[in-house]
Amino acid sequence: MTRCLGRKDHSISAISVCGGEIDKLSSSQTLGGFHLTKPRAMEHEKIIFFRNFFFRAFIIGVLFAIFYFIVTYTFWDTWAAWATHVFKVDEKALGRLVLMFFVNLRVVLVFFFLVPALAFHWMARKK
Repeated sequence: MTRCLGRKDHSISAISVCGGEIDKLSSSQTLGGFHLTKPRAMEHEKIIFFRNFFFRAFIIGVLFAIFYFIVTYTFWDTWAAWATHVFKVDEKALGRLVLMFFVNLRVVLVFFFLVPALAFHWMARKK
């Protein structure tokens, strides 16, 4: 509690009570480290920016996934034999690892990039 002209200052929500006097705090003042203004909705330009960012990140991720698939399919015989020899893993287990990699890549691309892009697209069209 702070002092207000020698008296204790009791803060309640957005109103400062000092003895019998009531002062409303301005919108730039803070109470307990939190701003007292209502959170403003995102500006339309920011929504468009984030939508484009997530959509472009999704497209780049899909292109990398296609590249990884082509490289994996093309060089499977070469690097599968090498991985089997170096890491002492059979080809069946290696196939499972590669499959899990592509499943995890799909989950990351869809849920971390495409879903937010679609949500921002929906918000942008709403305005």
